[in-house]
Amino acid sequence: MENMLSQVQEALATFVGLLLAMGLAYATQYVRRQLARLEDDRRWDFVATAVRAAEKLYKSGEGEKKLAYVKALLAKRGVQVDDAEVEAMIEAAVYETGGECSGTE
Repeated sequence: MENMLSQVQEALATFVGLLLAMGLAYATQYVRRQLARLEDDRRWDFVATAVRAAEKLYKSGEGEKKLAYVKALLAKRGVQVDDAEVEAMIEAAVYETGGECSGTE
């Protein structure tokens, strides 16, 4: 009887350990996703701010200059995004602000 109780305790301890490991793995992934989302939000805010600044600095029809200004500002501040992502974010920010920053006018 004592041997059976020992086996049940061992199985229960293994099960609890497995649940804890799974919970820790889930929590780690959750924290990573939240940190990535915060980083994306930070980048987006910076791009939107840069677009608003370009809209104020340059006149309508100077989309190439605006685009170059925003890209230069992002590079200077160390915002790590590839060109396609930068242009997509810029276009979205321009749409949101109702301005014109695209170099394809």
